[in-house]
Amino acid sequence: MEHPKPALRKTTNYRRGADAERRAIKELLHPRADSPDLFRLGWHTAIRSAGSRGTWDINLLGPHAVLYVQVKRVDDPNRARRLLVREARRLTRLPRRRKTVPPGVLRAVLVWTSQRWLGAIKPSDGEPTIFF
Repeated sequence: MEHPKPALRKTTNYRRGADAERRAIKELLHPRADSPDLFRLGWHTAIRSAGSRGTWDINLLGPHAVLYVQVKRVDDPNRARRLLVREARRLTRLPRRRKTVPPGVLRAVLVWTSQRWLGAIKPSDGEPTIFF
C-alpha cells in the first residue's frame, strides 16, 4: 500500500518570520566565526515569545547582560537596510508607560537577508548602533 505524499505547506509571512527567529536563536547561542560581535557575547539561554505577539521576539540571557530582540526577515538587501534604520529609530522611542524594558536591558533588532544578518543594538542609556 502506498502512502500519500504529504501536501506542501504554504510559506506564510508568519512561517518565514518564525524561521528567521529560530535561525537567530541558533546563531546567537552557537555563533560562527564570521558572526557579528553581538552574537559572540556568550548568550546561554534564549526564550522565543509564543506567536510573536509581543514587542520582543526573543529574550536572551548572558553572563553579563539581558537582550531583548525583534527579528525581521527581508530578502532584498536594500529594503533590509531601510527597514533596519527605521526599526533602529523605534528602539529609542518605546513608550515608557508600557514598561516593556527594565533598566539595564539591551534592545536590538536583527534583519535576516538571504545572505547575512544586519542589526542594530541599543544600550539602556545610549543611542542605537547599527552594524552591517
